[in-house]
Amino acid sequence: MVTMRINKESNPKNRKSVMVIGGDGYIGTSLVKCLKSADLSVWSYDKERGSRGEDFTDVVGHDAVVLLAAFPGIIACRGNMRKAVVNNISVAFNIMNQAAKDHVPVIFTSSQAAKEPFDNFYATIKKIIEIEALRLNQRKNADNRILRLTNVYGGENYLEKKNTVVKQFVMARQNRIKMVINGSGHQIRDFIHVNDVCTAIYKCIMHDERIPEPIDIGTGIGVSVLNLAEMFGTAFSFCGDSDTVGSDVSVADTTKAKEILDFYATEKLSDYIKNVEI
Repeated sequence: MVTMRINKESNPKNRKSVMVIGGDGYIGTSLVKCLKSADLSVWSYDKERGSRGEDFTDVVGHDAVVLLAAFPGIIACRGNMRKAVVNNISVAFNIMNQAAKDHVPVIFTSSQAAKEPFDNFYATIKKIIEIEALRLNQRKNADNRILRLTNVYGGENYLEKKNTVVKQFVMARQNRIKMVINGSGHQIRDFIHVNDVCTAIYKCIMHDERIPEPIDIGTGIGVSVLNLAEMFGTAFSFCGDSDTVGSDVSVADTTKAKEILDFYATEKLSDYIKNVEI
């Protein structure tokens, strides 16, 4: 069940209208339900059901646009670089430029990976979009708001739509097979539940002021992959020469999220692991 900690009475009488780009994706499906539960008017858009952003005049009349990843993931982006550029960079640039003309805020869900843009092609793409978003803010008085998400897990359709490390541990436990850990397993990550992500995006939509720099959205708690294996109680082996490991440490600095958005992640990874079906 999708839940979000929102007081509806805090919403303005005139309902905000929000366009969600990527509304059929993993985060998008949860976000659309959450925003509707908060009494916002939501228009969900996905590239499979319309244009690819080349002529994005539909932003007119909306109070905000949420731009989710069109072609996410390190492996997917590396496997089809042309599609990654077209579906991520080109669409993002077109949407942001159109939104700037109409003074519509755009909430762009970037990634912690953008902090290390040379680690992989996915990280490079996120950083490029961030740079353009900030350039438009400075040169065209745009209102682009960057949320750098940590590793997202949980919620409806998670196991069907995602292939993250938490999902891989879930599947390994369910199928009683040995998990293959890329690298040494000492790499540390910050895992955030999709419900918390939806809350953060909502708070960003409702924020009345511009946000001049990226905000980390995570728990601020680092968990190594080896710790994750212990939490799942799963047998594992190593693939030491994998090129998908990324940085050694990727943990959110939650200071700005708390100060600017009054956002605090509350869902616990341990609870998810305990309750996930075996």
